[in-house]
Amino acid sequence: LAKRSMFKVPFFGWVFKGMGLIPVDRDQNPAAVLAPTREALAAGEVVGIYPEGTLTRDPEEWPMAFKSGAARLALDTGVPVIPVSQWGAQRIMEPYNSKRINLKPRRPLSYRFGAPVDLSDLMSEAGSDDHAAVDEATRRIALAVRQGVARIRGVEAPEEIWDPKTEAGPWWEHEQRRRAKKERKRAKKERKGASKGE
Repeated sequence: LAKRSMFKVPFFGWVFKGMGLIPVDRDQNPAAVLAPTREALAAGEVVGIYPEGTLTRDPEEWPMAFKSGAARLALDTGVPVIPVSQWGAQRIMEPYNSKRINLKPRRPLSYRFGAPVDLSDLMSEAGSDDHAAVDEATRRIALAVRQGVARIRGVEAPEEIWDPKTEAGPWWEHEQRRRAKKERKRAKKERKGASKGE
């Protein structure tokens, strides 16, 4: 899955389409977002999901709170969930600034594939309508990914999981700059419109 706007980026859009990535509109309701994913799974495809929905905002770059999409798909379809942990992408692309990409050599990117997450005791006819099962499945998937990242980094993962709504840290500083820039553009456009109307 990848946000739809990425498909409009020169070269990357072509690569994404060639890889068979599924475009996602973040403003859509969750059911609409997951519909094409269900179709792909039903066709026997392997689907990769970034359960945080975006880059982590944790100042220490640990996985933050997961969204429930992967858990709901697993409970509804019975497909196995393979946790994949990665570390090193932040050395290539500066977090929250996709315009700064460092392609210098010797920047290792590590992946760890874990065993399928056991959700067998959570399976029922209710599927994702069982909200308690969805919450527990999401917790287990998140734990498996965090443990994988901890093994790659060689340190213990903190017990507290970063809340993406937290208005603090590097992410929030970047977000404030982004909002200020957007406001300056809006004000400039407004001034131009006013001067034309005079």
